[in-house]
Amino acid sequence: GFGRLSTAEAWLSTWSGLSTNAEFVGCAPGVTVPTLLLEFTGDQASFPSDIARMQDQLGADDLTVDSVPGTHFGGPIAEGRPTGTSLAAAVIGRWVGERF
Repeated sequence: GFGRLSTAEAWLSTWSGLSTNAEFVGCAPGVTVPTLLLEFTGDQASFPSDIARMQDQLGADDLTVDSVPGTHFGGPIAEGRPTGTSLAAAVIGRWVGERF
């Protein structure tokens, strides 16, 4: 059932955690293209300190860091609130529109 509740990338990453060299902070300095780092504020698996560490390591000169209310998988932060994915989509749309 686990595979049905996550993306393929998330599922595969759980099995390669001990053998992969793919680590965000280790690879981030090589990211030099315009970058949007977007955080869900209600994510129980990623914390503001994680985002700050990621931000510090990214190699992009054009770097935008933002956050939207949402849970780990982009659900609403509270009943009756918009989903994190819909709020993120608006931020992404504006960011892309400003650059491309």
